[in-house]
Amino acid sequence: MEPTPMMFRPTLALSLLLAGGFAAAETSPYYIGVSQGFSHDSNIYRINDNTLLPSELSKSDTISATSLLAGLDQPIGRQRLFGNARLRSVRFKDNDTLNNEAYSADVGLDWSTINHLSGTLSAVAAQSLARYNPGNDVAKVLGKNTERSRQLDSLIRLGVVTRWTAEAKLSHREVSYSAEEFRPREYSQNVVSGGMRYSASGALNVGLALRRTEGKRPQYRALPDGTFQADRFERNDLDLTSNWLPSGASTINGRISISQVEHTEAIRRDFSGTTGQLRWLWKPTGKFALSTTVIRDTGEDVVLVDAEGTDTLASNDLSRTTTALRVKADYELSAKIALSAGAASARRKLVDAATFGNGDTLPRDSHDTTTSLNLGARWMPTRSLQLSCDMSRSRRSVSGVLSDPYSITSYGCTGQFVLQ
Repeated sequence: MEPTPMMFRPTLALSLLLAGGFAAAETSPYYIGVSQGFSHDSNIYRINDNTLLPSELSKSDTISATSLLAGLDQPIGRQRLFGNARLRSVRFKDNDTLNNEAYSADVGLDWSTINHLSGTLSAVAAQSLARYNPGNDVAKVLGKNTERSRQLDSLIRLGVVTRWTAEAKLSHREVSYSAEEFRPREYSQNVVSGGMRYSASGALNVGLALRRTEGKRPQYRALPDGTFQADRFERNDLDLTSNWLPSGASTINGRISISQVEHTEAIRRDFSGTTGQLRWLWKPTGKFALSTTVIRDTGEDVVLVDAEGTDTLASNDLSRTTTALRVKADYELSAKIALSAGAASARRKLVDAATFGNGDTLPRDSHDTTTSLNLGARWMPTRSLQLSCDMSRSRRSVSGVLSDPYSITSYGCTGQFVLQ
C-alpha cells in the first residue's frame, strides 16, 4: 500500500502558488491545489523481522509524494454535480524501482424530479501500489505491483406521500493487478438490491432490503495446459439498516444482514451467518468528535481498515471473515490547530486448500490480527494552506501458516495549498 505522504518541505511550485493565493476571490464551487509530502516507512515490503531482503532492496525508505488535486461541488437547479481528483507522483529514495504515478478520482450526480423520484449516480477509480504481504498464502512480491480499482454505483429512490420510500441500488466493481502473482486476486462483481425505508420520525428511519451479488475471479487457478480455472461466487443478503439521531450530539447508523456466500472453486470460503456494520459519531462539543466503527463481513466486503488503519476504495481481502474495530478522535485546539488520534484492530479468519501433485488437498486454517495506532496534528495558518504531520505504528500477529507477522512504524508531514 502506498505510504501516506508526510514531512512537508515547500517546493518552488508551492511557493509560487502561495504568493498568488492571498489574492484569491470569494469561495467558488471549484477548487484546485497542490500538495507535497515526505514520509519514512520502516517496513516497505511488510516482511517479518527475521526475513532477509536481496542486497539491492532496502527494508525501510523515505518517500516523496507530489500531488495535484482538483474538485467541484456545483448545484444545477434541482441537481448537484460533484467530483474530486488527485494525481500523485511517488518517489522512493532507496527502492527506486517502486517509483510510480498514482491517482484517485470520483465523480457523481445527485438528481431529483418533481414526481418524488431521486437518486445518485457515481463513479470511482484509483491506481496505486498494491499492499505488500496481504496474507492468505499469496506469493511474495518484492517488485512494483500496481493495483487498479473501478466502481460504478447507482441509487434510485421513490418517495411516496406517506413515510415510506422505495430504494433500488446497482453497483459494479473491478480490481486488477500488474504482477502475475496477484492475478488470482483479480475479480469483478455486480450487486443489485431493492427494498423499502420507513421514516418513523425526523430522528429515526429503518430499512429492509434484499441484496444479490454475483462475481468472478477469472484466473483463480492455473491449469497444466496453460489456461485458467475461474472461481465464481454468489452472495445473498437480507439487510436491516437504520439511521438514528438519539440526541443532537450523536449519530448512529448500522446494518445487520443474514448472509450466504457460495463459491464454485474456493468452496472453503463459503459462508452462512450474520454480517453487519455499526458506526457511532459523537460530538459533545463543537471542538471534539469521536467516531467508532465496528464491522464483521466477508473479505470482498470489508472496507474499514488495512495495515495502516486507513480506508480502502475496494478491499480485496481473501479472508473468510474479518471482524474489525476502529476508534478515531478529533479535537480542535483552536480555529487553526487540530489534533487527532486513532486505534484500529482487525482479526481475520483465513482458509485455503493446498493441492499436491497426486491431486490430494490439505485444508489449512489460520488467523491473524492487525492492530494500529496513529497520532496526527494539523495547522491551517490561512484558509488555503494546511500543514499536517502524522505518525503510526502497526503490528500483525499470526496463528497458522497462511499469513506472516510484521510490524511497521511510519511518520512524516504534508503541506497542501488549495485555491477555491
